Order: sequence, then structure tokens, then C-alpha cells
Amino acid sequence: MASPYDILAKYNPMVAAMRNGMELVREPEFQHAVGIAAAKIVRAELFQNPHLRNRAIIEFVARAGLVSTDQVINRYIREEGESLFDAQRRGGAILKRLMLGEYLQARPVVVSTINLATAGDVHSGDQVVDAVLKARKWAPMGRQVFTRAVYVTPKAAGEFNLPLPPTFRENFVQHHLKTMDALLQTEKELLSRGYKVLDIKGEEKLIREAFRAELQGRAGQGQQRKAAAHYPDAQLVVVTPTGERQAINIEYVTGKYTDKMIAAKAASFSGPTIWAADKLGTARRIERITGQEALLV
Repeated sequence: MASPYDILAKYNPMVAAMRNGMELVREPEFQHAVGIAAAKIVRAELFQNPHLRNRAIIEFVARAGLVSTDQVINRYIREEGESLFDAQRRGGAILKRLMLGEYLQARPVVVSTINLATAGDVHSGDQVVDAVLKARKWAPMGRQVFTRAVYVTPKAAGEFNLPLPPTFRENFVQHHLKTMDALLQTEKELLSRGYKVLDIKGEEKLIREAFRAELQGRAGQGQQRKAAAHYPDAQLVVVTPTGERQAINIEYVTGKYTDKMIAAKAASFSGPTIWAADKLGTARRIERITGQEALLV
């Protein structure tokens, strides 16, 4: 896989020269700037190459399991400075072609919407969490809208060696899509700070990986598998601007969660966690219990 320096070197010979001899490339600020510039170039190449873009969309949908059409358009089709409304017509045509090609399937969903307003500073004590929450405050609208979500077909899964979508309970679909909203907000903020996203994992994949690791570790010992611990709703696996691999938990909490449930989840998670909430009252409880402010999605 090409490094950020390899990507930039195609466009600027100075980058290759700096990489080969100058001490400047070792400075964190320079590495951070190179990472951001390389990410923008890769994104621009995706926009210009329909085949790469369509393959990336299919792989993203497969990893996520189920995503709204707006989430796909925001991530892969909407250009910088363009409104979502303006991108929807073009994005709808692209997704329709993927559906006609039997790579994606669509289904109707109902989701609640909120009005997002920004103000103030947020300090959770964790640099990654603060990067996402900084200067954001939220106010709910209490409105529900009909939209569409997409998932991969057996044809796409077989052709590209991708997992088939999990079977979501109907009352869990909105929870999953809200988790994806929080994850994509987090991803966008981290990319702007020079992070590189390696993988997106849903709860089902995290459980499978944990069970597989446990079974491998206990093979031949004649012991029964332990009950599953708490798992976050999703996880972003990233590389920091300094080259460290890190897993960032995403947890969406609704008003149905008790204080005890929130505390148990917080105690069981390792590493930084981005908390997301369905309303202000839930967000306040999250902050009181965990000490961290939550995104409202």
C-alpha cells in the first residue's frame, strides 16, 4: 500500500527529495501536513475514477452492513464545499446504477433528525475525543423522516469477497444508522487532523473477532467459552499522525439505557470512546457518568 509520501511524490518531486535526505520529514508537523494532503489527493482520485469510487462504495457498505444513502453520498460523492442537497441528485444516479448492476439493494427506513448548532469548547481529557467534540453543542428538533438505506447483495459479496450484511432487527435499524452518523463524523474530524482510517468494524464483527481469539487461546484446554463482555456499537481502527495504530470505540446511547448500563459499558471499554446520544437528557447523563460529553446524532 502506498504511503502518503509515495502519493505526494507523484505530484511533487520535492517530496521525494525531502524524504530522501532532509531532517524536516521527521518533524510531526510536517508528517501531519503530508498525511492530510495525501488524503485529499486520494479522495480527488476517487472522484475522478468511477470504477475506483464504485468499488470503494461497495466495500464501505459491506463493512458497515447498512448505511443510509445520504451517508454514502456524504462520504464518496459530495464534493468539498458542495451542499448535500446539490450532491443528492448526482449521488442518487450513481447509487441507482449500482443497484441496477445488482451490487447494492435499497430498503426504506425511518430516522429521527436533529438540528446541529455549534458553540463553546469541550474538554473530555482525551485528545482524540476532544478533536471530535471541540466547539460543538447540539439541540434536538424531534422530527422523523423517511429515507433509504443500502446494503450489499450476494453478487457483490461473492464477486469482491465481502461479508454479507447482518440481519438487523427492525427496531435496531435506527440505532445502527445513528451509530454510523457518529462514526462518520468522527472519521471526518480525524482525517482532517492527519489520521488514516484502516478499518470500520461493527459490533457483530467485534464479537466474532473476540470469540475467535478466545477460542484460539483456549483450544485444547477443554474449557467452555465465557459469556460475551460489553462491545461498542462500532470501532474505527486508525493510524495516528505519529504512526501509531489505535482503535476508537463508537457507542450510541438512547434514553432507554439506564445509568447502570452506561456505567457498565464505560467500564468494559478499552481505549478512547466517542459517545453519541439521541437527546440532550441522555447526553447529560453520559457526561455525568463517564465524564465525557457526547455527540447528539
